[in-house]
Amino acid sequence: MSGYPTNRELRHAGSVVTSKSLLEWNSAPKRESIAKALTMSSSSELRVDEVILSITETSWRKVASVIIKVAETLGSDLPEGDAGYNIVAKRIDSLVRDGRLLAQGDIKKWRHSEVRKPN
Repeated sequence: MSGYPTNRELRHAGSVVTSKSLLEWNSAPKRESIAKALTMSSSSELRVDEVILSITETSWRKVASVIIKVAETLGSDLPEGDAGYNIVAKRIDSLVRDGRLLAQGDIKKWRHSEVRKPN
């Protein structure tokens, strides 16, 4: 017995979970990364903001480059992969909306937009 629910059990529960998505969810690193992303505290967000602001300068930088540098700086304090990158992107968006960073381009398109600190 694998411990996974059978297709019959999934259909009975009315779930749309596929075998593939079930296996992906049960991947420990991904599950831990998602859990970490969901439990980020406001102090963690402040730390991410601090690192973003320490990396950005008054000259334009690609959003993708800033996200990678922040992820490298924070290391294991940030969820792995896309979950961590998306947290940083959301914090960049928040800093832009708050006026603490300036942006040009659609910052949701990381490779086609730039951010910088105001002069």
